[in-house]
This record gives sequence, C-alpha cells and structure tokens, in this order.
Amino acid sequence: PPGRLGEVITVASASGGCGKTFLATNMAAFFSKYANKSACLIDLDLQFGEVTHALQLRPRYTIADVLEHRADGLEAMDSHLDEYLVRHESGLAVLAAPRDPSEADRIEAQDVGAIIEMVRRRFDMVVVDTPAAVTEVVLAAFDHSNFLYTVATMDLPSLRNAQVFQQMLDRLHIPSSNIRLAINKAEEGIGIDVNGLRPYFTRQIDPVLPYSKEVSKSINQGIPVILSNPVAHISHLMFKSFVSLLDEEEQSLSLIHI
Repeated sequence: PPGRLGEVITVASASGGCGKTFLATNMAAFFSKYANKSACLIDLDLQFGEVTHALQLRPRYTIADVLEHRADGLEAMDSHLDEYLVRHESGLAVLAAPRDPSEADRIEAQDVGAIIEMVRRRFDMVVVDTPAAVTEVVLAAFDHSNFLYTVATMDLPSLRNAQVFQQMLDRLHIPSSNIRLAINKAEEGIGIDVNGLRPYFTRQIDPVLPYSKEVSKSINQGIPVILSNPVAHISHLMFKSFVSLLDEEEQSLSLIHI
C-alpha cells in the first residue's frame, strides 16, 4: 500500500569469515525469487564490501555516489537512488559499497539512516550486509532494522565473540524475539555440539548450516545457492529460516514458488 515501509533485516557478525555475505545474498535472493517481494541488498561493509563480488556484478555507481547529492537535500538523493542501483539476474537490486576504502570515512551514521529509509520506501524487503565490527554506521543500521541475524561459526573464538555481541545487543535493548543467531559451517565430531550452545545464547539459533560443496560452486558462479541449487540441503535449511519471516499467507505463496 502507498506509504507502507519495507522490512529491514540486518546481517551482522562479531567475527570475520563467518559467511555473513553468503547469508545476506541468499536471503535477499529468497525474497526476490520465492516470496514475490521486491528486494534490495545494501552493502554497508564500506571499506571491503563483498556483495558485488559474490554476485559477480560490476556496478557503475555505489552508495558514495548517492551521497554526493546530500548537500542538495534528501529529495535530491532520493531522485537519484534508482539509477545508482545495480540489478542481479534474479531481479534483486544491490546498492554497492564504495570502490575506494577511503570513501568510507566520508559516510556517517546519519547518511546510512537516510539511505535505509529511502530504500525501504521503494522495496518490500531490505537486507543490509555489515562489516565484522561495531561502528556508528553498523549501530545506525540496527536502529533502522526490524530484524537482525548474527552469524558465527563452530569454533570457540567465533562463539565467544558472538556471546559478547549478544551482551552488547542486550545493552541496546533490542528485543530478543527480533534476533537470530545463524551458525555457519557446522560440523560433527569437532568437540562442540549445537545443542550444547543453547544454554549460552538467549536468542533463537536458526539456521544451522553445514559445510556444503554447493556453496563454493554457487559463489564461483555468482549465483546464490538458494537459486542455483534450490533442492540442496543447505538451500532447504535457509528457506525454512527465511520463510518464517513472512506472514502466513506469504509463507504459503513462497511454498508455491519453490
């Protein structure tokens, strides 16, 4: 309906190499392909963004170009937003991170807030990929989000960082019902069991994703695995997690599309 704002879901992690961008790209692709939603993925890893590399896109413009118009006011920024998005073959729109890491220094928290609010007026679902750090920019994304996925891997350093991250979210008073912990690269027989983690994390642990050769193949193809191999086990696990973010009627429609 006119005036309705899209949902914003931020993907974050306290550790690098957890598969945060992998989760974000597959989530956005799910909304675009299977949920019949217009979807935009914003890359807020402003120094070393990987979204366009993961999707093998070559954007002409980035978020830095949109912000070149901020001196002219929000309306000027808004009028140029569409031309600065790049489209994936799945229909997913992407707002790319700056090409030059030095441009990140010129992007402030209020800029990020303005960008997210502009994008959510155009799209049903907005997925925000963030760096493995807690910066003012990342906190701004949290402030404008309806839902948050945190990502960790099955090793002690990553899990300990995830606990510290959880404590920080508690201090920010983000409702636990709006947060999930995604475990990536899960393996058996490594001395850590997912069920043994549950007493230490008050947030829902979902999804738990195993190592999968389909993932490497999809990354090399530049196509999220949920699109390139929707029947793969890892795709099924992500589908179950992402579809639960929709209301009941939308969930039924998603099951039809897959």
